[in-house]
Amino acid sequence: MKAHLGTDSKTTLIHAVVATAANVHDSQLLTDLLHGAETRVWGDAAYAGQGDVIRACAETVIQIV
Repeated sequence: MKAHLGTDSKTTLIHAVVATAANVHDSQLLTDLLHGAETRVWGDAAYAGQGDVIRACAETVIQIV
């Protein structure tokens, strides 16, 4: 089992939690972890190449790391 978290980088508050089986790839949960008002999105290698998905879900994003 894995837990996926969406957190606010300034306040460190958790705004999204999704639990999955261990065999579910992290990138499949990306849209569930974004609330749409992000200005910066950080992720590990599992989210590499997901810039178009991030921009579609969070139109205010200015930085993807």
